[in-house]
Amino acid sequence: MSANFSKVTNMDSKLKTDIETIAKHYGPNVQMIKFAEEAAEFSAATLKNVVYSQLAVEHEEAKGHFDHKWDIASKDSIKEMADVFVLVKQFEYFASVTPEFEALLEENMKAKVERQLKRIEEEKKYVEGK
Repeated sequence: MSANFSKVTNMDSKLKTDIETIAKHYGPNVQMIKFAEEAAEFSAATLKNVVYSQLAVEHEEAKGHFDHKWDIASKDSIKEMADVFVLVKQFEYFASVTPEFEALLEENMKAKVERQLKRIEEEKKYVEGK
């Protein structure tokens, strides 16, 4: 059974219109830079989340302190993920109005998925071989 993962970012019409307005205003070149920035912020927030979770486990005497920081880091990570999703939606818009970009994006997505599926098969073979 396949999940309806498009539901994760199903937007109301105002949000969609607002995101398109931002995309049109700044254009793909500026938003590509913004996308990289937001992805880096998400990466940093996620790493901080992992660090605090590890510290909470390794330092039982300060678990309450690190659990609190871990909770904040988890929430920050989700906020940064939302920022990345906003940029993804902008690039979905750019793709919808630029067929060449859409085709190139889809081609690269398919190649990425194929590479990952091959890795999964290799992992399964490795586990089965043990």
